[in-house]
Amino acid sequence: MVKTHQNPIPIEPSPESVRLLHRMRGARKGMARIKAGGPSLWSYRLMMNAIGMTARPPKGGYVKSVRTDSGVRGRMVAGPQADQGNGILIWVHGGGLVSGSPQLEQGIAVAYAEQAQIPVFLPKYRLAPEHVFPAAADDVLAAYRYVLDQGVPAEKIRLGAMSAGASLVIGLLGDLGREDLPMPAAVVLVSPMIVLSGEAATARDAERPDPTSDPSFIVRTNLAYAGGTPLTHPRLDHLAADMTSWPPILVQAGEDECIAADAELLGAAMHAAGRHCEVQLWPGQVHGFPGIGYRNVPEAKLAVEYGARFLAEIPVRS
Repeated sequence: MVKTHQNPIPIEPSPESVRLLHRMRGARKGMARIKAGGPSLWSYRLMMNAIGMTARPPKGGYVKSVRTDSGVRGRMVAGPQADQGNGILIWVHGGGLVSGSPQLEQGIAVAYAEQAQIPVFLPKYRLAPEHVFPAAADDVLAAYRYVLDQGVPAEKIRLGAMSAGASLVIGLLGDLGREDLPMPAAVVLVSPMIVLSGEAATARDAERPDPTSDPSFIVRTNLAYAGGTPLTHPRLDHLAADMTSWPPILVQAGEDECIAADAELLGAAMHAAGRHCEVQLWPGQVHGFPGIGYRNVPEAKLAVEYGARFLAEIPVRS
């Protein structure tokens, strides 16, 4: 039985979130100019990497690099109360499958893991267009196997992701089912990109324009990642996966995001499979809002607090 809590979603956006949206009004135009290769992508990567370089270890905690002979790369990050005996959170970063890094999202990942008092492993996966499918998917599966090999039982593993990282996490769950590997205890997805064709996001954007994200970016980058593999491939058509053994999932997205359509479709598919999936759509919030504003925007703080409880209170399976 999954424990639920009082709905944390406010009726109206806070002044802080309204100001955040105002500051991000130019983001959509900038995203529309980013191609899936070439100078625009390289510049975008440099900007994101520069932001990531400012990340610091949690106060009283630590950051350790992971680099194995089998090719697993990433960061182990822990807050002051984290104990691997309690389990671990595997957090897969976003970035459209063409950018992003573990450093960029280590702060928000630790915030979600803090209440469960568990460390976070953020795998570094290969990016498109240099490395096409199944490179990133294989890297995330290898990271999961690595955590199992460290002696962490699956029932103490949680998964988390933001944006395109959620596509890799949903793909991972499909891979675990196909390979008869044990499922994790719970999953939190923030502004998840699930439908790689971008069809759902494009249709929603046509009816309700996304204030900060351009669905054409989703289409370009996902096709670059697929690298010619049909999006109907079992490891890319995530909504067609067998979800009957999947763990509970919490989805948090902004109500005005074009990608909120993906969140709703995932929720419907999970419910059809008889599984628990709570989909939260937050009014007035931008793409990835918990990661952007968890330090100073009330809605972001509430979302992280709720998600952290969700990860902490999932009962251990016998």
